[in-house]
Amino acid sequence: MDFRLHFPSTVEDAVAIKKATGGSYLAGGTILMVDRYHGKPVAKDMVSLERIDALHAIKETADTIEIGAACSFTQIEEFPPVKEYLWALYLSTTEIGGPQVRNRGTIGGNWCSRSPASDAVAPILVLNPEVRMVEDLVVSFVFRKDQALRSAFRKVGKRTSLAVSILSIAVSFTEENGKRRVRVAVGSAAPTVRFCKETSRVLSESGDIEAAKDVLMTEISPIDDRWGSAEYRRVVARGLLDELYKEVTE
Repeated sequence: MDFRLHFPSTVEDAVAIKKATGGSYLAGGTILMVDRYHGKPVAKDMVSLERIDALHAIKETADTIEIGAACSFTQIEEFPPVKEYLWALYLSTTEIGGPQVRNRGTIGGNWCSRSPASDAVAPILVLNPEVRMVEDLVVSFVFRKDQALRSAFRKVGKRTSLAVSILSIAVSFTEENGKRRVRVAVGSAAPTVRFCKETSRVLSESGDIEAAKDVLMTEISPIDDRWGSAEYRRVVARGLLDELYKEVTE
């Protein structure tokens, strides 16, 4: 299949071209181009985000870290404040695919792909940034810098690297004026990465990890596939929730 590749230089131009052509945004191409190679339907017009500098920038202010949607995982991993303030996101960027994928794959593409195995999405959900958009284009993720916020991430795969997630989980914890706030998200255990609202509520209100693990089982819906069974995913989810909750609270 032939396609037309457009190279806008501004966000506004990219949005306008996509609207006019019915095309798809193209960032790193690690998902879209693979889909095309395997014969999945993709748009004939591809709107490259490569030349829009604003989407490739990471900016730090006194209070925030703003990551452009077209920033690669390598770029995010190598930005020191991410490791300092956004530990769960940092860990996920070190485990996504191999070096080639991390050099090309983008945080915005991971977020928008809606794959249940998108490893950066669970950390994004528990770190709870502002997602800035212009119409249907994700422009950046703005994370609040909070020294009191602790977060963690784990990914389970059949290998220690270059592996599709059998299950991933991220947990964050902070406490202010005696009020605890816990957020939990799980990947590869539902049709999309799942923010576990009730599990988060139980841990925030009571800290009862056994009750939270039971609630978690009602919020995920894993399946049997070639990477693992639904039952195995449930066992792993319970164990990792216990492990990560202790990690962020002790």
